[in-house]
Amino acid sequence: MTVIKDRAASATALDQQLNSPILATPIAKQGWIRTIRNAIGMTADDLGLRLGVSGTAVRLLEKSEANSTIQLDSLQRVANALDCDVVITLKPRSTLAKMVQRQARMRAHEIAQRVSVTMALEDQAVGSDFIHSKIESIYEELLNSRGLWHEIVAAETELL
Repeated sequence: MTVIKDRAASATALDQQLNSPILATPIAKQGWIRTIRNAIGMTADDLGLRLGVSGTAVRLLEKSEANSTIQLDSLQRVANALDCDVVITLKPRSTLAKMVQRQARMRAHEIAQRVSVTMALEDQAVGSDFIHSKIESIYEELLNSRGLWHEIVAAETELL
């Protein structure tokens, strides 16, 4: 149970970090390379000299960054030339805890539905009240499960 609590605490800490104002900043429309270069008054030719490429090559890099097709190693090289760091983050659309809860709820419904169908086929149909009550216990079990994100087949009947 300690691993689960540590994982929950870790997720909560990461949620707080991911909600920092800097991560809420949208990507600059023309890309960060051009935005930063312009903000410090550096021409594409100046940046090209630092990188050992032409100004035209810099503009192509800027275009590829704005189109999200730039390679990470190229972005890192440009960042170094601009005295910047590359920061790449996946920002969840909701909290990590909500993602886990949503997945557990969905899996609980799937498992309950499959078991209900199987039991009905075996002439052992159970009422919807029984299924709904079991969904909650399945949900609680799944919240603490390592297998939440992969297909659950063998454990289905054990949960009911």
